[in-house]
Amino acid sequence: MRAIAQTVQVSFCYQVCFTSHLFDRDNPLLAEVLGAARQPAQAPHKALFVVDGEVATHHRVLTREILAYCQAHAETISL
Repeated sequence: MRAIAQTVQVSFCYQVCFTSHLFDRDNPLLAEVLGAARQPAQAPHKALFVVDGEVATHHRVLTREILAYCQAHAETISL
């Protein structure tokens, strides 16, 4: 069988946002970014956070911060 070479080009356009203390409850950035793609009547966006073991070891409160952030922004983010 003969092969035919094909080319597929894909381009992505996305924003890069800079912040500090992303999971501070008073930092609206993540909720705003997720909320921007959401219609008012829609359910909150489902989010999955994967935390590497070494990151968890060095940032012991990170998972609690993520949980608290998602609870504080429950109208936008569903953990």
